Amino acid sequence: MEKVKNVLATIIAWVKSHVKLVAIIAAVIIVAIIVISFITGGPKRAVKSYISAMNKGDLDKLVKTMDLKAAMAWDECDGEEDDFKDAYDDIDEDDDDVKDQLESAEKGLEYLLDSIDDNYDKYSIKVKKIKDVEKLDSGLYKVKAQIETKTEDKDGDEDENTNTTTFIVYNNKVVTME
Repeated sequence: MEKVKNVLATIIAWVKSHVKLVAIIAAVIIVAIIVISFITGGPKRAVKSYISAMNKGDLDKLVKTMDLKAAMAWDECDGEEDDFKDAYDDIDEDDDDVKDQLESAEKGLEYLLDSIDDNYDKYSIKVKKIKDVEKLDSGLYKVKAQIETKTEDKDGDEDENTNTTTFIVYNNKVVTME
C-alpha cells in the first residue's frame, strides 16, 4: 500500500510541476477528438449531407455524398448485407462496363435534379429527425430518417410531405434509399 501511495505522490508532484505541458497535451487530445468526429461524421452526417445536396440541387456535392460502387454492389447482392462486402470487392472500377454504369448513374442523378428544377418553382427537402441507426456490418449501416419535402409546382400548387425513409450507408456515404 505504501508503494502505491509513493507512486501516486510522484505522479501528482510531476503533474503539478508541469501543469502547462499537461494542459497543452489535454487540449491537443480534445481538438484531435473533435476533428476526427467532424471528419468521419458517421452515418447520420452522411444522410444529412446527402439530403442537403439534394436540397441545393448540387450534382457534384450529391455525387460526393454517395458511393456509387457500393450502390452497384448493394443492387448486385439484392440488399443482402451478408453478401454485400463480397459483391463490393468483386466490382472492378477499371472495367469499362463498370465505368459506363457509374457514368450512367451520375447521369441519372443529373436527370433527377433537372426534372425537379423543371417541375417545381420551389423545392425544399430536409431531415427532420434521425429515427434509428442500425449497424449491419463493418462500415455498413441502415439509417431511418424522417424527411420533410415541401414543393410548389409551376401552377402554384403547394404540397408538403413528411415520411420515413431508410438509407443504406457504407463508409459514411449513402448507397441507396429505400
